[in-house]
Amino acid sequence: MSKAIEQRNYDAVKKECNSVLSAIPVDWNDLADTNSIWDWIDSEPMTEEQIKATAKDACWDRLYDDGMDRDLVNELIYGAETNEN
Repeated sequence: MSKAIEQRNYDAVKKECNSVLSAIPVDWNDLADTNSIWDWIDSEPMTEEQIKATAKDACWDRLYDDGMDRDLVNELIYGAETNEN
């Protein structure tokens, strides 16, 4: 049962990652394989809020590890949230 939950979490986070990355426009598989969504997901069902936060964090890591400037990655992934505070 846990594997099915993990797969649903993986699929949901990957879909959200692709949504986040559409701003540049690429998808998860277009980037260098520097991290894995499997490293980020829970074995328990994830809420929509957890999925969105996890996707942003995973995308941030992948873009930064792929060589994108830290400030640019922050702006792309968290910019709207940061500017609202």
